[in-house]
Amino acid sequence: MKKKKMELFIALLREIIQFIMQKENKTKPNELSGWNVDQLETIVLPEMKELLFHALEGDIFFKHGKSQRLLESTYLMTDSPEKLSGTSLGKMISELQKMLDSL
Repeated sequence: MKKKKMELFIALLREIIQFIMQKENKTKPNELSGWNVDQLETIVLPEMKELLFHALEGDIFFKHGKSQRLLESTYLMTDSPEKLSGTSLGKMISELQKMLDSL
């Protein structure tokens, strides 16, 4: 990944992590526009932190290999009866997924 793209990737990961941390600290579990705290704490946040850890090392991490690029967070959004993709967090995750798909 080129340096500029990696910087954008890292910036978006940091933005997502910060957004989740702020929302967890300021809201009650059901006030996250469809996301619940369990989803954030067990799926989304750990995945974003893992991606950030590897990105800071200069690598793009594919948990299930390059042929399976779908983030668990993206899968959660598409599999949920809630319209998570329309939330602020959902839009950020979709943007991140597009970055990964273009690699």
